[in-house]
Parts: sequence; structure tokens; C-alpha cells
Amino acid sequence: MLMMRQLGYITDRAEQDLFFPERDKVTGQPTGMMIRQKKDLFGFADWVAARANEPGTVYGQSTTVSHQANRMAKILASPMAPILLQAGNRILVHGWVKRQRNKQTFWEVTEREVFYRGQQLIVEQV
Repeated sequence: MLMMRQLGYITDRAEQDLFFPERDKVTGQPTGMMIRQKKDLFGFADWVAARANEPGTVYGQSTTVSHQANRMAKILASPMAPILLQAGNRILVHGWVKRQRNKQTFWEVTEREVFYRGQQLIVEQV
């Protein structure tokens, strides 16, 4: 989200943390522990962003580069994605990887955008 803010967007978290009581597998009784489950907006969005004078909202998924293909597959399988894109919004997938150059460590992002063309979802590198 910081990168989007630096590009002039307002952003906010779109995923929720849901908590459920853990139950014993044998008795079904509460164990006193809680189970945490994450729920993404529309089944895939971690964050949302908008910028003045730019139509629509950006729905984003942030992950590591090694998991980027899995996240894109999840979006491509989503029945919500075509509706959001047809409504004039955008969907981005940011894949982050830690790099080192000249003893300096930094994060590098690979950005992919999902488009709806010809009745199908496609992904392109930005």
C-alpha cells in the first residue's frame, strides 16, 4: 500500500481477520483457543486504492513473486473479477522479492494487471 500512496493514491486494507472458537476434533467442545482466518474482499483483494481524476477503484493483491501465479489464478477463477472490471475498476497483483546489490538490500515489485477483453480475463505485466 505504501507504493500506491507514493504514487498519489489513497489506500486502505480490504482483508478482514475473522476469529472462530477452536473445537476439539473428537468431542466438538470449545478448546478455549481461537482460530484466525483471513478473508479477502471479493475473495482476492488485500487492499483498495483510488486517485483523484482517475475513474474507478484499484483492487490489489500483494504477495511474494513465488506466489504471484497462484494469486492470479485465484482472480481469474473469481466470478467477481469480470463484474469489477466491467464497472470501470482495475485489478493489480504485486509480487515482491527481496534483492541485494552492492551490499544494499531492497524490495523489488513485479506488477501484473488483470483485464477483461473479449469475454475473458487476461493478465499482462505492467
